Amino acid sequence: TFILVNQYRRADGSRLHHLDAYRLDSAPEAEELDLDSMLAEGALIVEWPERMQSLISNERLWVEFVQSGEEERELKFNARGKRYEALLEMIQGGK
Repeated sequence: TFILVNQYRRADGSRLHHLDAYRLDSAPEAEELDLDSMLAEGALIVEWPERMQSLISNERLWVEFVQSGEEERELKFNARGKRYEALLEMIQGGK
């Protein structure tokens, strides 16, 4: 057996959901997981989002791990939408 979604409770009561979409066969299978409910409770982190691309909102914060050396990775951030642009600015140390 394997777990598709892990749920973590934060100290403030909100939740963080981690979805591993690698084992999903299709976007309709992902729809059965009720992603909207997860988003209503807190953040949703999706590994292998390309396996369910049609379900991913146009407004999002996309974080990509890119191999930059033999044992090194870099994070690349791409924000879409005002909410996520502001969040990315905050993460990067802006206003």
